Amino acid sequence: MTNSSTASQSSIVLVFVSLLVMSTPIAFVSSTNHEIASESNGLSIILMIGDGMGLEQVKLGRWVEVGPNGNLTMDTFPYNWSVTTHSADQAITDSAAAATAIATGFKTNNYMVGQSPDGTNLNTILEIAESLGKSTGLVSTTSYFHATPAGFYANAASRNDYATITQQLVDEHDVEVILSGGLSQFTAGQLTTMQSNGYALVQNKTELEAVSSGKILGMFDTGYYPDEPTRDLAVVPSIAEMTNKSLEILSQDADGFFLMVEGGQIDWSSHDNDIVGTALEAIAFDKAINFSLQYVQEHSNTILLVTADHETGGLAVISNTLSQKLPSDSDAEADNRNLRMERANNVTTTWTTTGHTATPVPLFMYGDALIAFPATYSIDNIDIFVIMDTYFSGGTLNSTIFETTSTTTTTQSSTTTTEPSSSTTTETSSSTTTEPSSSITTETSSSTTEPTSTSLPPSPPSMEATILLAIGAAAVVIVVLILLRKR
Repeated sequence: MTNSSTASQSSIVLVFVSLLVMSTPIAFVSSTNHEIASESNGLSIILMIGDGMGLEQVKLGRWVEVGPNGNLTMDTFPYNWSVTTHSADQAITDSAAAATAIATGFKTNNYMVGQSPDGTNLNTILEIAESLGKSTGLVSTTSYFHATPAGFYANAASRNDYATITQQLVDEHDVEVILSGGLSQFTAGQLTTMQSNGYALVQNKTELEAVSSGKILGMFDTGYYPDEPTRDLAVVPSIAEMTNKSLEILSQDADGFFLMVEGGQIDWSSHDNDIVGTALEAIAFDKAINFSLQYVQEHSNTILLVTADHETGGLAVISNTLSQKLPSDSDAEADNRNLRMERANNVTTTWTTTGHTATPVPLFMYGDALIAFPATYSIDNIDIFVIMDTYFSGGTLNSTIFETTSTTTTTQSSTTTTEPSSSTTTETSSSTTTEPSSSITTETSSSTTEPTSTSLPPSPPSMEATILLAIGAAAVVIVVLILLRKR
């Protein structure tokens, strides 16, 4: 064989090997995405909403529970984002519009649940989970028909249309776990229907603990679920215990699950400018987050999102005269509650309103699938739906999933949205009260600025793709050396 023919063959071989190497990582990425999509029925989401919980409510809970230098569970998450919350018609949202935005990815007017401003019914992330064959669950420390949980399953022009909201839950959905207050809102016929559909009706902690599988309707008060300062610790399960039981039940579904947990009375205590109630509700919510975190750490196919629908009260945590004694798991639960109440009264705070504000709220996230996200970022509340929908569809989670769509308010109202305190048993349709302070108004105008996704660098290639590139390059070198040796 001549040198020229050998060189020609070597060139052909090198070109072939190079093309093979170049195509390998592309084929790998395509295969991986297909694999994720084919396994999407096993993917699960835990969404936890601290109603009215801004960063200052988190700070208050931290100071009371672990001291100014400690960390709550949510403080330890690797992703800590900021979320704007305005509704379609108000700069300051209510819980109904905020829940709808998170659950559907669409802005709507205040007081509307699961509908667009023109009355079109919207599909929710819970309904998407149901369509994928996943189990679903709703936990709330208010009631199942209240604005936040209702936003995930109901379609109503008014959040106060409790009869319609309840009827839709009974007739149109199969939510496997429902734990909250509100038993009296069900008619006798509706309860009979629920039980004939396989629900175990439980009304106290002992009955809840006894259920280990199947569907649960846990109603722990005829009205709203009791607040944390007065909850009967021996009879009424905590939000942490309700969350833990929900995970125990829902995780038995091999297709995966969607669970929404609402710490609803952070909002009510903040409406009352009640420092003790706000602290205890935030701490109880964080205890539930801890159970969820433990679950996600053991299940890589699950992501955990912790956020709020809006901030309430314009809270600022200023200073403290706290002692060194902290609540401890080794102490009785009642003793810990008393200590928390004492510590909360030794924290100095200010409030600017008894209503909601436009202050951005946190989004804490945890899960293996979030690895391409930056540690900090700013989004709008409709983007939380985008994260969940993308995950359930088997897509890759990175900053490119966020579109810079316009979601500005159609009216620049600076009034404060007011929701009832925990002492209120019925809600009114009045949406505004006193004007917020100038600092809140400033936050309102800044919060309507939409984030862009162009500020983030593209995600780096995966480790697997990098390894395959290296192997391919080594193969090229080996082929070249063999050909040269034959020459």
